[in-house]
Amino acid sequence: MDCFLFHAIDERDLNRWQSGLFYVDRSPKSDLPAVRAAISQAHRGVVAHCAGLALRPRGSLTVAFRPYPQATLLCDIDCAYVVTVRRGGRVADRSRGRAVGSRAKRIRLRSLHSGANYTVTASLSAPVNPGRPTVLRAVPFAVP
Repeated sequence: MDCFLFHAIDERDLNRWQSGLFYVDRSPKSDLPAVRAAISQAHRGVVAHCAGLALRPRGSLTVAFRPYPQATLLCDIDCAYVVTVRRGGRVADRSRGRAVGSRAKRIRLRSLHSGANYTVTASLSAPVNPGRPTVLRAVPFAVP
């Protein structure tokens, strides 16, 4: 990623280029929140569509039962997901949505029966500049 910020802090000499995000006394300039938001979006992979760029999210998927059965999904960049719960070869539940990069997304798992064995998978794709989907598998589990 190219960076267009010449200085983070303005120069003391007012005859010089004052391009910083902070004044000399280190107080923030009014554009600092917008620059922080743009940097965050760049890290999350959602700034702009770029021809030929194919992003592939990395992530993790875990399952917990308290306070209710849920999967927790964590993507390194923003991602669109499809979480599928299977009991044997049959689909027991499917959820679709979006997760923000580096923020845990909790997904409620429904239609699970006590004592039954399940597997959970998640297919992840980048909403902007999508590459091949990433498939995650949680550890198989039985509902208590």
